[in-house]
Amino acid sequence: MSQKEIEFAVFCVENIADYLKMNAQDIYQLLGVKSRLLFDYIVPSYEPLHTQSKEYIINEIVDMMKQKELI
Repeated sequence: MSQKEIEFAVFCVENIADYLKMNAQDIYQLLGVKSRLLFDYIVPSYEPLHTQSKEYIINEIVDMMKQKELI
């Protein structure tokens, strides 16, 4: 993972935690450990996602979390 991808992953985890009013560690567990969305979708999709708005990114990931019944 590049530095930019790591920073983007942290950005996603922190902003989703804020949006869902949850702890960032809990969001990391859901995205990185329980579902692997972080490593199988978010990081590989860095190039197209990082050009989108914060709201779009959050909504996209939250929708995927709902589909996977993580939240």
